[in-house]
Amino acid sequence: MVREIWKKNGFKGFYRGLWATMARESVGSAAFFGTYELTRGLLTPADKRKEDLNVVATMAVGALSSVTMLLPSYPMDVIKSRVQMSEKGVNGGYRAVWNTIGSLRTLYSGLWPTLAKSVLVSGMFLFAAEITKRFLSKLFAPNRPTVDSPFESGPLDE
Repeated sequence: MVREIWKKNGFKGFYRGLWATMARESVGSAAFFGTYELTRGLLTPADKRKEDLNVVATMAVGALSSVTMLLPSYPMDVIKSRVQMSEKGVNGGYRAVWNTIGSLRTLYSGLWPTLAKSVLVSGMFLFAAEITKRFLSKLFAPNRPTVDSPFESGPLDE
């Protein structure tokens, strides 16, 4: 496959779809982490820190963050994938793909299965990230106050 890409398009062939990937990642990451921090702040009681959210709240925040990431960035991912598979070359790929997109519905083709997977994965990922952060904080900054367990009560348990 590498030889085929090199033979057909040279060095530029390895970067086909790069602009669409960068656009998707920029928009998606801004939406994901913006939602993550905003909802963590909204779910945190006034007398606690964001790090004190329980497992259910953390996973719910992750699920919501993944939805807000995918809604604006999914069409960019569809375009990127089509450009990368296009036979028109790097620049002609965008034009060819744009001409084949019939409607907005086409850009969201396959969204539901992706959302289902992403909601589960993001919830578990952020839970694991928060647990790891707590563990490393205790290991490297033992004097900093932390919650002993992510399973202690939080705003969703009250």
